Order: sequence, then C-alpha cells, then structure tokens
Amino acid sequence: MSEEALNATVNACRALIENRFPGEARGAAAVLLEDRTILTGTSPDFLNSSTTVCHEVEPYCAAF
Repeated sequence: MSEEALNATVNACRALIENRFPGEARGAAAVLLEDRTILTGTSPDFLNSSTTVCHEVEPYCAAF
C-alpha cells in the first residue's frame, strides 16, 4: 500500500463524515481493497440498538 492510497482512504472517510454528519461528532469507516477500491460506510441508525453493526462492517455489507 502506498502512502497516497492510504491518504485517499482517510480522506474518503473524512468526506463521508462531513457529508453525512455535518457539525456532529460521529464516526465512519473506510476500507482499502487490494485493487485500490475504497469502500466507505457508517453504522445506520437502528431503532433497536441490539441489532446494530459497527462502522467497519457496513461497507462490506453494502458492497455485497
């Protein structure tokens, strides 16, 4: 992995947070795949907190 690819991954994650949660202290995740594809995601809001998934799982679920 190059530093450029890692920086692009971090920037994609930050952009998602800024776009989805403007002005809020919320989280997100970004995953860099071997082919340099970047998956991003956040944990959706759940009515039942016992059924939540973490930020890191959501990009994989969305890609599937």
